[in-house]
Amino acid sequence: MSRVADTVDRPLSPRPRRGRAGWSALLVLALFGSLLLGGGIAAAAAATAPTVPTALTATVTAKGTVTLKWSPPANNGGSTITGYEVSRDGTDANGTYGWSTVVPASARSQTFTLLLPDQWYGFTVTARTAAGTSPAATVYTTVPPPGVPFTGPAANTGSATITWSPPWTTNGATITGYRVARDGYDTDGSGAWSTTVPANIRSFTFTKLGPTSYTATVQAITTAGTGPASKAPVYTGTPQIFMGQVAGYTVTTNRAAGTATITWRVDPTGNHWQTPDGFLVGRDGVDRSSTGVWSTTVGATVRSFTFTQLKAGNTYRLSITPYLLWLTGKPSGPTSLTQTVTVQL
Repeated sequence: MSRVADTVDRPLSPRPRRGRAGWSALLVLALFGSLLLGGGIAAAAAATAPTVPTALTATVTAKGTVTLKWSPPANNGGSTITGYEVSRDGTDANGTYGWSTVVPASARSQTFTLLLPDQWYGFTVTARTAAGTSPAATVYTTVPPPGVPFTGPAANTGSATITWSPPWTTNGATITGYRVARDGYDTDGSGAWSTTVPANIRSFTFTKLGPTSYTATVQAITTAGTGPASKAPVYTGTPQIFMGQVAGYTVTTNRAAGTATITWRVDPTGNHWQTPDGFLVGRDGVDRSSTGVWSTTVGATVRSFTFTQLKAGNTYRLSITPYLLWLTGKPSGPTSLTQTVTVQL
């Protein structure tokens, strides 16, 4: 038998038949390959920027200090958060305007320091991912001082009592005492004065006050610092000191004429000093007309006075006392402000 016949007579292997199941498998494979080329099933919807961070709060935790706290965004946009950018506006105690930093993804708080009291600041937090940055979560707050007590003065003759309540807030600090002070001068000539009282004290009495207005102040002292002064005007009753006192006086005498002329100037003293309303001038002894102790008043602008009818050979004590027309309109004043000079004709 020839080779040709052998070839023709050998049966051929049967071709596989593709049923409905086979075509379905091929279709699935084709579709899966197409998705792979397009970035995969998950990549069919691209990652987006995260949403805004949540639960943002700003709390004053110490003097000039604010602590910011937040929670992650509700939706990270399909990408892992890599960090948070936190920032503030406004100027701090160093004069720096605006500040920001980036903290790790695990961070949930950031503390800002050197903030100025009574200034509003805006604080923001944004979340970062590989796909972008979230919108900013923003909160505003002001940094109050450690606390301001309330004062209310009650004045008596030559003294004034101030009372106060504790600060409305201490921002978490402990009150260790209060600083009480006044301006002006007292009847001893002492100027502005202050002292510190314990934390449980709620009143203080100033003494030796003159017939004028003072400003009393109270400051809360805390472990975070001393708060600003709460101020109140204080007015005293009966006068105890004058606004100006006689100084730099000179005396000239004329024995033949029986006169002595005293000239003076007025130096400032007291709180918010002003020119006295007048002067009481006088002398002791007896003059040529046998008149004994004698005095009179002169106006506020007068700066010299001549005593007459003095006896030659006698010694006289001349006096000048500044006065105020206080309340009753009558000259009054303490003898501590009287200036005297002894002359002999």
